[in-house]
Amino acid sequence: MYDVALKVSDVALDMSDVALDVSNVALNVSDVALDMSDVALNVSDVALNVSGVALDMSDVALNVYDVALDMSDVALDMSDVALDMSDVALNVSDVALDMSDVALNVSDVALDMSDVALNVSHVVLDMSDVALDLCDLDT
Repeated sequence: MYDVALKVSDVALDMSDVALDVSNVALNVSDVALDMSDVALNVSDVALNVSGVALDMSDVALNVYDVALDMSDVALDMSDVALDMSDVALNVSDVALDMSDVALNVSDVALDMSDVALNVSHVVLDMSDVALDLCDLDT
């Protein structure tokens, strides 16, 4: 494996009027090990505007069973982030999400969601047989 250094400072990404169609896509990430230990992600002062984006994920099968996600020692700084998702149409009808045998450990996580308005009416979420360890969670 090569050591790769990627610098993307001062990048402007304009995704206005983007139509993303991923219908009939099968994404299989079984037996994937993702190690993000000692990762520092700083996205301070980021403005993300995705207004007017139509995302159609109908008939998408997403298999993420037997996935090991290690995010120990991750520092995520998202201060002063403005996320504008006005007029976003998200259609996830007929989506099969299989997260069997997924272990999610978010111990010692500080999550501040003050002044957040989240409307998820008419959503059915089945997380049967999911092991979620939230010990020492500081909200």
